[in-house]
Amino acid sequence: MYRKIIILLICIMSLCVTSVLCFVYDFLFFGILASICCLICAFMVLSSYNNNIRKLSFMLSSMEADDFSFHFEENKKSSEIQRIFNSVLNKINALVKFKLIQQREKEKYYEKLLDCVNTGIIVVDKKDFILYHNRAALKLLGLPVLTHLQQLNRRDAALYSTVEKLSDGEEGKVGIVNELGKMMLSIKCEYAELKEENVKILVLNNINVEIESVETETWSRLLRVLIHEIMNAVSPIVSLCESLGSVYDGNSSEFKEGLDVINKTSKGLVNIVSNYSDLTRINKPVKKVVPFKVLIDNVLLLMKDDMADAGMTYGVKCNNDDIMLYIDENQIKQVIINLVRNAIQAGATMLNINALLHDDEVVTLEFVNNGTPIKKEMFDDIFMPFYTTKSKGNGIGLSVSRQIMLMHNGSVQLLRSNEKETAFLLIFDN
Repeated sequence: MYRKIIILLICIMSLCVTSVLCFVYDFLFFGILASICCLICAFMVLSSYNNNIRKLSFMLSSMEADDFSFHFEENKKSSEIQRIFNSVLNKINALVKFKLIQQREKEKYYEKLLDCVNTGIIVVDKKDFILYHNRAALKLLGLPVLTHLQQLNRRDAALYSTVEKLSDGEEGKVGIVNELGKMMLSIKCEYAELKEENVKILVLNNINVEIESVETETWSRLLRVLIHEIMNAVSPIVSLCESLGSVYDGNSSEFKEGLDVINKTSKGLVNIVSNYSDLTRINKPVKKVVPFKVLIDNVLLLMKDDMADAGMTYGVKCNNDDIMLYIDENQIKQVIINLVRNAIQAGATMLNINALLHDDEVVTLEFVNNGTPIKKEMFDDIFMPFYTTKSKGNGIGLSVSRQIMLMHNGSVQLLRSNEKETAFLLIFDN
């Protein structure tokens, strides 16, 4: 294997000794000749060495530039040592290329996994450039692309300020508006080291459902207590009034009328409390796949006469003819009927229903009417139990609608309300 180099080295040593002896014994011609031969052998050794060094340098430079297309010749024309050396370099190239491909496949696999979660993930370097983000992050932030943290400042100053103030291990909350309506974002911050560089990892979550679920559960508990106490107090009064009325044989009409008034008022209160108890007795959804067109056609058929009496016209638009919903059909019908009825009671003469199927299989239904707008200061209160803007309203419809949507892993939101139009949005995360 190293035969050629060994022979050349032996020749160099022999020629060096011969050259020295020739010069010592005044054989100048032979001494010069031996020196020249020694230099030629040394040049041949260095040439072979330098050639291999150039090959090795070329290989490392190519790998550094992510280029693995090179291949060194291993034909029989080359010397044995060159063939062996070239073969070793080619094997190193193939091995590094294989390992790099494996690593990239793993990275793509993990990226696809992160793109499948609903949690947004953003990795930021010390200069606020975005090193990585998943699709959920763009969706939650309502941005088509994200390359630098300053984009958040243009998107929403409060959002950017919240992110900038976060330290390692801290969590912040901020409200934003995106294509899916209003949402409350929870942002957690963690520091890490990536390729010897400190980076900031931001984890984003939509906590609307959690907040609404807590509010709904709180109201439900309060209602159960109130209903129990009121029914316990009123029911005996009703029974007592009926008993006194049946046994009274006097001539006082005022007494009789008073008992009747107490009896009727108490029964009315019992009926009101019974209606409010619907808020605490919503059954668990029995879900099935329902085509959107079938659902909306059934609701509009039920409300046809009411809309005609109100002089209301309507339109339905879909961005996909095959939108399917995994829902309890009767419960979602109730939600849509509540929205249509609210539009009628607001004096609307136009109702547009827009159905959108998004890339991530989320379905949104927008209900837009031209009725009397809701005052801005009431936006946060209309989904609270008992709260109503109508003189004859009971404040149940939207509260029940919110509970039903939460039980479907979705939400109902008031998008906007102005002199031109009022828009509600139903979100179904199929």
